[in-house]
Amino acid sequence: MKKPGNPNSYYLDRSIVLFFFLVILISSSVFSYRYSNYIPCEIADFEIISKNYEVGDLIKFKDKTKNVSKRAWDFGDGSNPKSENSLFHKFEKPGRYTITLKVNNTCEIKKAIIIKAVKPSIDSSKIARFTIPEQIRVGEPLTLKDESKNATKWEWWIEDDGKTKKFYDARHEYTFKTPGDKRITLIINDADEYATQKTIMVLKKEIVSPPPFRKPPEKEKKNPPVDIKVKPDSTSGIDISVKKVDYISEKDFGDRLTNLARGQIKEEDVNNALTQFLCGNLDLPITARKKSTTFSEFFEEIKGRKIKIKKLKIVRNKETNCIEYLDIDYRKLIL
Repeated sequence: MKKPGNPNSYYLDRSIVLFFFLVILISSSVFSYRYSNYIPCEIADFEIISKNYEVGDLIKFKDKTKNVSKRAWDFGDGSNPKSENSLFHKFEKPGRYTITLKVNNTCEIKKAIIIKAVKPSIDSSKIARFTIPEQIRVGEPLTLKDESKNATKWEWWIEDDGKTKKFYDARHEYTFKTPGDKRITLIINDADEYATQKTIMVLKKEIVSPPPFRKPPEKEKKNPPVDIKVKPDSTSGIDISVKKVDYISEKDFGDRLTNLARGQIKEEDVNNALTQFLCGNLDLPITARKKSTTFSEFFEEIKGRKIKIKKLKIVRNKETNCIEYLDIDYRKLIL
């Protein structure tokens, strides 16, 4: 401003100086306050603590940020914001929720959780129960009996002959018509969730007679055979004597069968390697790839090929160790 009486001279009005001083003072105070309360967002954090994340479970949330003067929790479920440092919260519905924590009105931290529906509890007293043997032959009756408690309604599902057959009594007798692995299911009181399913191996129907035994050459004999006396035939009264062969595991039999198919066993060694355990019965009934056939037909199919055995089950005569039935699953190798 110009001085009165001297148009070439200027001076500052005190009110203007005071105004600028106050502005600087207020700005400095605001800056100091914000600086003292400033928290880098990269160190702001919170943790979620819970063993389960299901509807109705109490879940703990804890702010790990230091020097916080103000905070706000948002749980993403429409509930009111909270400001505690550590608190519990529960969700009423299943789904995905985004948890947001805002500290000092500057930093926001977001984390997502998934809340699952409560798993229904299983009442073991309602489970269907029954017992079956591991195997049975075609034509032999199988007795099925419910062993459950408090059952008033029954439904048996039996797989056989390419169909699923149903029966509706607590005790039922059934005779299988075809061989193979068969599934049996029991449902009681119309409660499908408490049904029980089991598998039984059905063997091909056969009249088992003492198989012929080929005596190996003396030089190849390792262990002397053991004589086993079988009960006399009821019609002829003749006492039948059967030789006992060595026991062979399913793995060893499978390995020898694979090597024989590839031609890695000489023809003169075939008896020692394999057929002795069949007791010379090359027409032995077997199931190969879920199809009924004989051992000789099966061997012609794999002869000269490389195969990989996926599953092998052996049924033996308990007295002679002779193999009476085979169930084999395999695949042919290209190379």
